[in-house]
Amino acid sequence: MVCGKEKEIDYVYIRFYPDWCNEYLIPAISKPEGYLDEDLLSEAKNIHEENFKSYMHLNEYPIVREDYVPIVIKNKDSDQKERISYSL
Repeated sequence: MVCGKEKEIDYVYIRFYPDWCNEYLIPAISKPEGYLDEDLLSEAKNIHEENFKSYMHLNEYPIVREDYVPIVIKNKDSDQKERISYSL
C-alpha cells in the first residue's frame, strides 16, 4: 500500500553489503529441490542487469555502504521505479 492506494508489485530489487549478505542472507536461503525454472532464472538475471548498474554504481564498481540498503520497487502498472533506502 503506497499513499493509500493498492498497487501490484512486479519486483523488488535489494542491494546488500556483501559481508552482511554472506553472514545473514545466504545461510537463510534454502536451495530449490527438483527442477529449476529457467524462465524465472532468466527473468531474475534480467532484473539484476537492469538495476545493478543504474543504481549506486560508479563505472564498473558498485557503491554499497555497510549501513545502507538501497531498494528499487517496480510496480506492474508503471514503467517507473520507486527508489527507497533503509539504514541498518
